[in-house]
Amino acid sequence: MLQTTPSWLRALTSGGRAGRLPRMKLLIGGEELPRNLAESVLPHCTELWNMYGPTETTVWSAAGRVTSGQGSVPIGTPIAQTQIHILDANRNPLPEGARGEIWIGGAGVASGYLHQPDLTAERFQSDPFAGGGRIYRTGDIGSWSHGQLYFHGRADDQVKLRGFRIEPAEVEAAALADASVTAAVAGVCEFSELDRRLVLYVVAPGARDGFVERLRDELRNRLPPYMVPQHVERVESLPQTPHGKIDRKALPAPQAVSAPAAEARVPAAEQGDALEIALREIWRDLLGVKVIDLDSNFFDAGGDSLLGVELFQRAHALTGVNLPLATLLTAQTVREQARAFREAGARNPAGGRRPSAVHGHADEWSPLVAIQATGSLPPLFCVHALGGNVLNYVPLARAIGADQPFYGLQAIGLDGITPPLATVEDMAARYVREIRARFPRGPYFLCGGSMGGLIALEMAQLLRADNEQVAFLGLFDTYGPQAEPPSPRNAGTAIRARERWHERWIRLRTLDRDGRRVMIAEALQRRLYRLADALSAIVCRWRGTPLPHGVRYRTLERIHLRADDTYQARPYRGPMTLFRASDQPESLARSRALGWQDVALGTLEVVDLPGTHDTLIVQPGLAQALRGALERARKRLSEDIHPAARHETHA
Repeated sequence: MLQTTPSWLRALTSGGRAGRLPRMKLLIGGEELPRNLAESVLPHCTELWNMYGPTETTVWSAAGRVTSGQGSVPIGTPIAQTQIHILDANRNPLPEGARGEIWIGGAGVASGYLHQPDLTAERFQSDPFAGGGRIYRTGDIGSWSHGQLYFHGRADDQVKLRGFRIEPAEVEAAALADASVTAAVAGVCEFSELDRRLVLYVVAPGARDGFVERLRDELRNRLPPYMVPQHVERVESLPQTPHGKIDRKALPAPQAVSAPAAEARVPAAEQGDALEIALREIWRDLLGVKVIDLDSNFFDAGGDSLLGVELFQRAHALTGVNLPLATLLTAQTVREQARAFREAGARNPAGGRRPSAVHGHADEWSPLVAIQATGSLPPLFCVHALGGNVLNYVPLARAIGADQPFYGLQAIGLDGITPPLATVEDMAARYVREIRARFPRGPYFLCGGSMGGLIALEMAQLLRADNEQVAFLGLFDTYGPQAEPPSPRNAGTAIRARERWHERWIRLRTLDRDGRRVMIAEALQRRLYRLADALSAIVCRWRGTPLPHGVRYRTLERIHLRADDTYQARPYRGPMTLFRASDQPESLARSRALGWQDVALGTLEVVDLPGTHDTLIVQPGLAQALRGALERARKRLSEDIHPAARHETHA
């Protein structure tokens, strides 16, 4: 069973990959499900369900199994203990076929918003259809037709983009905080049926050159990553209706897509070689951008991680090279991406390839990724978690501020060529060498999520043993050796392999004969996957080609689980900050230090944050807490070196 949003389902099934869905039940929600997407996956899955419901009613309130047909996809009928009403402005029920606001009652309705009584009173009201109950006003427009509920958009200006609810007014307020901006309006622009982007239009008379870039950086600091507009358009004025309101329908298309003849303005010398021209064509098709030069930035042109997946799939088909998605962090322009593919042995789009470059690329491939290279503060180095990728740190890097350089350390082996490292100690030693090759002297600021915290700890031990100063060591919900009972250090979805097999053996002994057959089949299937991965690795090494993405990620996950399981943490005498998720497994809920009490011989600061082990990195509060912890670390560092500085000056 797979639960996801329409946007991610489209990405997962693109490129003819819908055939991977057999025997899967799909639960799709968070956004409106387009009919053409539903029709494309129906032949390949066992069941397709459309889900609907806001967080305020405990996520799902309606569900309906999707069948082939025409027109909009219904969102089904209310789930158990749930009532859904279509009401007019006076809270009177509307007949079938009439559109009105969706109100939800029943057991799933929340008590209200924490510390927001006015908003609670506005949205949560007494249920006139059930004595003593509560009913929630969703702000969504819907209707009933033949017993099925249909969704028709929002009653207010709120928009939903890739599963996130966005209030345009909040984006506009963030823009108006800039002294140069006199007016602003935000909205969603549809570039295609499945490509919707947030666009901000601003009026800024007298603003100097570089204003848009500066405003974009300010918005990254003021807004959560999902609310940062993908396009910022500067206009002379905002169109108005005869009543003096902003006419959103009359807003111009972003300039990037409104000038089809502007391509002629790109000099012939800037058109690039065959590979660069081919990459530019992929960009144009994906982004809807007519004017692309060699130094256009993928993200500033409207790209995001979903479009990045599609970009690298197409580039793989074009070049024969399968680069990690994290390459987007270091190669964000056409010129840089073409160089990255060439260094990895890309074949020329017109034919031909340099096979020897693959091995050269493996030797030159570095785990150090500059997620945010600019800024005046000391750089922060953040180590990957289980699986080795660092793309999940991008929103955190943006949120802690443009003045903070932020480097990710991705796993050796993510390129699909270099052999992975097998122990935490080996990973830490390699990452320290990479850091010191670029930043030879400290003080160093280190952090890591989950398993990455263990690697960061070992890196700190190595640096301190070499008489280097480690000013900050941050662990993002990393479990220590004294965590009791021996729960997985990578809790949540990643369970230590040994405990997984133990749990399966217990279940196997207590299941009936049919269940036992199922468990044995699952175990055989996992072993077959491992065998297939091993054979794929042998073939790729013989051919001198990178491992496929799925094989390299599964291989790294298995290696990382073993490395995490065998690592023995040594006592650490420096300062340590543990960012602890508030929602912990029952066995760990009472352990505020998460098992680090006997390892942290220096100061151990514990920062409690909302969320779970798996969601802590994306919590908005983490960026603020991390920023504060880094400031305190820099202050301690300044106090430590200040007397010496005075002594040197006096001497």
